[in-house]
Amino acid sequence: MKRARFSIQIKEKGMRFAPFCSFFRKRYELTNHLGNVLAVISDKKICNSPGGYDTALYYTADVIMAQDYYPFGSEEPGRIWTQTNKSSYRFNFNGKEHDDETYGPGNEYNYGARIYDPRIGRFFTVDPKSNKFSWSPYSYSGNSPIAIIDDGEGPQDRVRAARQFLNKGYVYSNKTDNTGRPLRTTYTQAALQKQDCVELVTRVLIADGAIHSMNVNKNDYYLARKISIGVLLNDAKKFAKSQTPQVGDIAFWEGHVGIVTGVDPKTHKFKLLHAANEDAGIYENKTFTTTAKYSHGTFYGFYHPLNETKENKQIDITKQPVANQPNVDADQNAYVEPKKPVVKKPKNN
Repeated sequence: MKRARFSIQIKEKGMRFAPFCSFFRKRYELTNHLGNVLAVISDKKICNSPGGYDTALYYTADVIMAQDYYPFGSEEPGRIWTQTNKSSYRFNFNGKEHDDETYGPGNEYNYGARIYDPRIGRFFTVDPKSNKFSWSPYSYSGNSPIAIIDDGEGPQDRVRAARQFLNKGYVYSNKTDNTGRPLRTTYTQAALQKQDCVELVTRVLIADGAIHSMNVNKNDYYLARKISIGVLLNDAKKFAKSQTPQVGDIAFWEGHVGIVTGVDPKTHKFKLLHAANEDAGIYENKTFTTTAKYSHGTFYGFYHPLNETKENKQIDITKQPVANQPNVDADQNAYVEPKKPVVKKPKNN
């Protein structure tokens, strides 16, 4: 959580929101000190020339939507306005994206780390840092919604990174030597076009800053196996394990891994973004389902980094981190292929 500063802010969202027409495609959020989106305008200027003047006397903004909120985020009845020919805006309270599918319009917000219900001012799951506070682990902003923002952390960035791979191809790669492993160690266009499930997950974790390498302690994370990527995920110093999914978790079966992109808080069913097979490529399931539906292998659990990175980072999966180049790694425990010793032949007398 962080204390909010009182101010009015305007944020340009550019192409984040689907355009309504070929022109005036930008959207600007007018927010308050809490990040609540009070109004959204486009880059269209409406000309006003009363009295039949040939030139405009002034311009007014093209308002897409406007609304007010109760302190904990519920929408105020009668205080919501949307242009009749425009779709509703996806980002509202605290600038978070709302999901109207389960509980109706404006009754569920995705904070990345957890799902929030503004009607009761409570999250659906326990705060992972609740041991540091004295109030309820389900509470929002310590029950001080006017002054404090209960912002999310890194999980949503993993979802955004994973979605940059959507509709790309699948290829199963099982090469282990440094010179024959280009799809796992480079960020060329060819390398990013096709990959398997483990390569997808490790690239997402690197983009989020959760890990810095694709190998550690002589184990390349090139297989969805307990003895391969399981070495990374079961490292209790880096990852926490649960049987209950949260957005941004890594779902791990013997033989498959993927990124959790949505969770139904009532049933704990979830949506998965993963590299499935050559026919389907990399895609995100549209419906909630269970672990048994995704893979028939042994399910080990849902994993997330113990130390989440800050939310809303600039995520670009095409950018190669220096630490991820072959034989170069920022992780002190990372395995680097040793050089073969030079054996000098004894000189003949």
